Amino acid sequence: NSLVIVVDGHAGTFISTNTPTEPRACNIMCLAWNTPHEGGKVQLMELPTSPKMDITMPRRVVDVAFPPGDFPVALTVSPRHKLLTIMTSRGTAILMDIFTGTIIQSQQVTSNIVFCGTLYTKTGGLLCVNNQGSVFHVSPNDNGIIPFIKDQMRNPELAVRIASSANLGGVDDLYRMQLENGLRVGNIEEAIRACLRAPNNALRVPEVLQRFVHQIDSRGRHAP
Repeated sequence: NSLVIVVDGHAGTFISTNTPTEPRACNIMCLAWNTPHEGGKVQLMELPTSPKMDITMPRRVVDVAFPPGDFPVALTVSPRHKLLTIMTSRGTAILMDIFTGTIIQSQQVTSNIVFCGTLYTKTGGLLCVNNQGSVFHVSPNDNGIIPFIKDQMRNPELAVRIASSANLGGVDDLYRMQLENGLRVGNIEEAIRACLRAPNNALRVPEVLQRFVHQIDSRGRHAP
């Protein structure tokens, strides 16, 4: 039997993707609204759909400071970055992580009224139209997003997550730190995961392989 549920909101979008803790595809709904009673909200929620009927992603409702009278007109999720881009009627663009609800940036990008927007497949952001007939796009900046999150937001976990998902550089030191921590405490599995997740095969080098061989030998095992 089909089930129809009506939900209130100004704009919404869906994405089917795995998560940092779930290799199976999760169907995620992102819904945004702004009302005088509740204020600005963004809901991030996994939907139980076949074949994955169990829920493994926690539901989040994030407070967002939309200006009074403003409201979201379009939102989309970048398949590469797993980031939600929101555009409001009065030209504010918001970038948010869909797994944690962390707001990365909120910025006024135009003073004109924005009518609508849709996924810009080239970048994973939004392609928008304003009341002057102009077309513009807002998208995650591959060159600046990792340094901003790592150095200004000081959120290394989010920087690693986005870099791994979007295959971006700039986090080699963070993966190197995970590798060192794993080897130091003898957690070979953690060290291997750091090597596998590091973008551009940054840690898959002979020097690191030799360290694994030495670590295994020191634990009394036979090196391959």
